[in-house]
Amino acid sequence: GGGDARAAVGGAVGADADTFVVLTGIHARTGWKYMERGYRHVWWDAGTMLANLLAVAAADGLEPRLYVGFVDRELNELLGTDGRSEYALAVIGLGGGEAA
Repeated sequence: GGGDARAAVGGAVGADADTFVVLTGIHARTGWKYMERGYRHVWWDAGTMLANLLAVAAADGLEPRLYVGFVDRELNELLGTDGRSEYALAVIGLGGGEAA
């Protein structure tokens, strides 16, 4: 929604970083093709994206840290997602900061 959201994202995940990358999922995008298995495909795709982002960020010395424990409602509201059709899956912190 404009502005610097690092403090708000950091508060939602209990961490501090120079940059955060938030991965969201939209079940309907995989569900239309894979039906009830679409939920699993969202997570499989997310895992692939996260593994690649973590590897590239580490290779570039960006000190990536993966956060999957957060208050869903708080992070989804911050992102402007409804938590049903689109929802936060994971957050990666890049550079600086330490876990709170």
